[in-house]
Amino acid sequence: MINKIILMGKITTSPESTTTSNNLLIAKMTIVSSDSNGKETKIPVKCFGKTAEIALSLNYNDIVLVEGKLDNNIYTNPSSGVSYDNCSVIGYTVRKIGSNQPNQSSQPNQSNEVKEIIPF
Repeated sequence: MINKIILMGKITTSPESTTTSNNLLIAKMTIVSSDSNGKETKIPVKCFGKTAEIALSLNYNDIVLVEGKLDNNIYTNPSSGVSYDNCSVIGYTVRKIGSNQPNQSSQPNQSNEVKEIIPF
């Protein structure tokens, strides 16, 4: 089976960074996207390495195109035994499409695209 996501939306918060114990950079952000009926969905996105560096250059309200895969984690609360699903997107490429920032161009910025495959 193929697990591929192509997502376009607006960044709802500025990307945040963390690093793993072996110094791999991780960027986390949330993108809001809407369907044809106007219903908005917030999707958490994680990027690693060079793609994370690009993601960290983005800002709140930037419109981005993310290509990656769906990542589903199941968490079980040890005290209650209740399981929770946590879906997010692992971004392999991130491209700024435009911005809702005042005085910024909405022209595509193709120089920000980087492809990186992260083995898990």
